[in-house]
Amino acid sequence: VTELWLKPNYGSYEPGERAIFMLQGQRIQEARKPHNQAEPAEWTFKLRVLRSNESAVANSNPVFEYGSDRFTEIWKTEQPVAIGRELTIQRIPMPITLAAGYYAVECEAVSPSGERRILRQGFWG
Repeated sequence: VTELWLKPNYGSYEPGERAIFMLQGQRIQEARKPHNQAEPAEWTFKLRVLRSNESAVANSNPVFEYGSDRFTEIWKTEQPVAIGRELTIQRIPMPITLAAGYYAVECEAVSPSGERRILRQGFWG
């Protein structure tokens, strides 16, 4: 079992600040297995940050579709991270200053065996 987390450092940032994201991962194994048996696996994390074109909606309807009619991609990066038995924390600063508005960060995590997971978070500028 591999647990993965994506977290922005804060739920909201002041205009002009830069977001920082934390990728966390840990492989959980059975206690009876020797500790050296599970070597770390290098996952690839593809992050993209999108800014909402509008920060107000008439009805609350959370969907995870980031079409260009609703969001504009402002930054993306790719990071390999070795995930092993011990908790791994990778800090990823975004090099772009934030303006007022709603942002979504989406991360596609891909394991060496081809497993894919999508992690999502939102935050405010």
